[in-house]
Amino acid sequence: MAIPISEVTTNKTDLLIEDLQKYTGYILKVTPATAAGFSENTIATLYIRTDEDTPETPPVITTYKNLTASSIQLFWNPSAQPNGNILLYNLVIHGPTGTNSSSTSNTSLILSGLLPSTTYNVSINAETSKGPGPSATQLLYTDETEPSASPQNLVMVNHTADTVWLRWDPSPEPNGVVQIYSFKIFENNSQTISYKNTSGLFTDAQLTGFKPHSVYLISVSAFTKAGNGNLFSNSVSFSTNQSVPDAVQNLRCIGTSWQSVLIQWDPPTNSNGIITHYIVQFGGDAQELKPTDHVYTVRGLLANTTYTFRVIAATSAGIGQDQTCFAVTLPESVPSAPKDLNITKIQSSSVTLSWTRPDVVPGYLQNYRIVGQLLSMLCNNWNTSGCIENKVVQYVSGTDDSLETSIYSLLKFRRYRFSVAASTNAGYGNSTDWISTNTLPGNPDTPPQNVTAVSRSYHTIDISWRAPEVVTGPTAYLIDVTSVDSQDYNRTFMKRDEESKNIELSDLTQFTRYSVIVIAFTGDVNEARIYGKASAPVIVTTLQDTPKDPPKNVTLQKIPDDVTKVYVMFSPPSEPNGNIHFYRAVVCKEEDPTDIEILDLRIIENNTDSLTAVIEGLKGGHTYNISVYAVNGAGPGPKTELKITMDIQAPPESSMIPVPAYDKHGAAIVTARTMTIQMPVCFFSDSHGPIEKIQVIIAEAKGEGLSSRTVEIILAVALCVLSVILLGAAIYAFARIRQKQKEGGTYSPRDAETIDTKFKLDQLITVADLELKEEKLTRPVNKKSFLQHVEDLCSNDNVKFQEEFSELPKLLQDLATSDADLPWNRSKNRFTNIKPYNNNRVKLISEAGVPGSDYINASYMSAQYMFLHQCALDLLSSKGNSQSIWFVNYSALEKMDSLEAMEGE
Repeated sequence: MAIPISEVTTNKTDLLIEDLQKYTGYILKVTPATAAGFSENTIATLYIRTDEDTPETPPVITTYKNLTASSIQLFWNPSAQPNGNILLYNLVIHGPTGTNSSSTSNTSLILSGLLPSTTYNVSINAETSKGPGPSATQLLYTDETEPSASPQNLVMVNHTADTVWLRWDPSPEPNGVVQIYSFKIFENNSQTISYKNTSGLFTDAQLTGFKPHSVYLISVSAFTKAGNGNLFSNSVSFSTNQSVPDAVQNLRCIGTSWQSVLIQWDPPTNSNGIITHYIVQFGGDAQELKPTDHVYTVRGLLANTTYTFRVIAATSAGIGQDQTCFAVTLPESVPSAPKDLNITKIQSSSVTLSWTRPDVVPGYLQNYRIVGQLLSMLCNNWNTSGCIENKVVQYVSGTDDSLETSIYSLLKFRRYRFSVAASTNAGYGNSTDWISTNTLPGNPDTPPQNVTAVSRSYHTIDISWRAPEVVTGPTAYLIDVTSVDSQDYNRTFMKRDEESKNIELSDLTQFTRYSVIVIAFTGDVNEARIYGKASAPVIVTTLQDTPKDPPKNVTLQKIPDDVTKVYVMFSPPSEPNGNIHFYRAVVCKEEDPTDIEILDLRIIENNTDSLTAVIEGLKGGHTYNISVYAVNGAGPGPKTELKITMDIQAPPESSMIPVPAYDKHGAAIVTARTMTIQMPVCFFSDSHGPIEKIQVIIAEAKGEGLSSRTVEIILAVALCVLSVILLGAAIYAFARIRQKQKEGGTYSPRDAETIDTKFKLDQLITVADLELKEEKLTRPVNKKSFLQHVEDLCSNDNVKFQEEFSELPKLLQDLATSDADLPWNRSKNRFTNIKPYNNNRVKLISEAGVPGSDYINASYMSAQYMFLHQCALDLLSSKGNSQSIWFVNYSALEKMDSLEAMEGE
């Protein structure tokens, strides 16, 4: 495809076009034009090509490849701007032997006849019909090959017994870089050939490791990386000098008598020359022997003694390595038993013995061995099996006729026996007869064991211990008892060894920490604390007692705008006699002493010495006697009593409205002049004060045909029916208490708490029944329709049971479950959503010092009769309610198959 490169307009009939490329084809188009424009139909076209010229750029050498050590193939690409047809390529090769030229029309050429391991400079140019162009150059390297000639003129410069120094001329034709020189070594004595290598950088070498007094023949070869061509230089021969000989062989030393040793040996394996003599050394002496002697006897040695002997061979170069052997002269006999063994001194932990030298000592006396044995405390006879409790061995050196030594680290106040034996190099001889004694009593080494102190009551502790692990004599004990947190109590008691190892202390202070230390001693009681051994202190705390005094500075403070609560402020008892678990208030209406409520006070503010709690559930217009007391792990303390009269406020606004009453047909009960409405008995709450009257306002509804006058009916009600029901419950409780008293018993605080919980439950149930009536819940259920009522509740997958269960929280006054959420009580709740309320949970007898020991996930249920239908049991199971149910103050509890077993409606 032709590419336009220029356009020229002229009025001439000739034109010079310049700056065209060499040897390039062009198309010329000439278009005539008049004033009317160019004529596209009359274009003249001419095809032309510019002339050739010499190439403008050289060929591009791409690579070369070594074919052999003397030939290389060179590759190149044509010139980028040849400016014509390339006829041939001209190559000029410059090397150490001169310059050679060659030509080719191809783009590769094999260069042969080159020298190995030689650098050549090659230049190449392209040639057209106009002549050659510029040249490209490239350095070429031929590969190495094996040397064509061996190293020259090898000579020995010097030698010793194991070293030779050599020098040579390099190979005249190495054909590469000499990497190493290798020496072929022929040993004449053994007829073996070995090789050693040196660096190719040097033409002299020092070779070592030759055998002394040996003949060798050596030649050298040069190695390039291609090899050595198996060409070796001339050989040189030499003999190494003599050297010191190796060690003698098979050296043996044998004791032949009490004072002589026989020595035997064989010549060295490598004599490294001619043996001139042998040398035998022992101690500080040396004996020189002839080269033919291989046996020697050493005499005049000591009996039963170990000797070291050295044998050395020698040549004219000197003495060689020594060879060592050991020999022992014949052994000695054992000595007889020492004489006159006596005990000269006895201490609590040591015994001193004395004896005289044995009569017969056939050898050199080495030492004495003293053996001591400890008799078990369970035995009286040394010869009975298993009666040796321990053994003591001690060694004594000495050659005097009489000796004495002490045996230490013995147990105190124990029975030991001793014997002594003497030894020579042959061993120990017979021992002396046994001699026995008792060590003296000493101070205890260990304190009493298992010291325990147990609190038995709030004023009594029991202390017991055991004797020290190691009894060091008749042992007595000091018992130090001190109060830890004060200086009020500090007494010391003493017990003899024959007395019992326990003591009971009374008249202590309740809930107080005491330190108990037991000291064991064997000597004077006045030194017991100096030399005796004391146990580690044992800390014991007496049990708690009920608080000795009531809370202090108790005051009651009314709360503005709230007549159902009152603040109670007080300080803790000065003598709590334990850890105060909580504070409790007994609230009693002055006008009705039987209306008693026991409340756990909820502390809302706790300062260092002042506490503030709130009492809830009071009613306006009533006077209350309130007693406040503290409760610790042992029980409640004395009370502080106060009286307060609550103010009266307007009744709280009712959440209910009157509604018309309907007959059984669903029609409103109205006449021409009357209307019946439904109004619960306790429409208004009396929590702000006794209700004096209830006002019912009836207004005529306009636009519905009724009379336009408004009738106002004032109904006076003396008391709410609720008050009557609560009064009945209180009378019932009072009657039960009187009945209990007539039976000769009294209520414990636990029973009183149970009764109080029952009263609160009865009140809650009564209020719940009334409110259920107001909400059209069928309460109570007639006995005859009870089974049908339960079936209705169980229908539709217990949906109505679920509804009643969800309504229960609305019927209760106090839903607090904080006791169940205490950290030490959480693990006792099997299900996280089933918890007992604080006001009716079962409380166990608490354990002193154990938080939460009075807690169990169980609640009191007040019931005269209880009937559980199967669907109710299924519902409890579906709720996961497997916790225990305690029935308090029940008179009958049966599993009933029919309603005939129930009494009343």
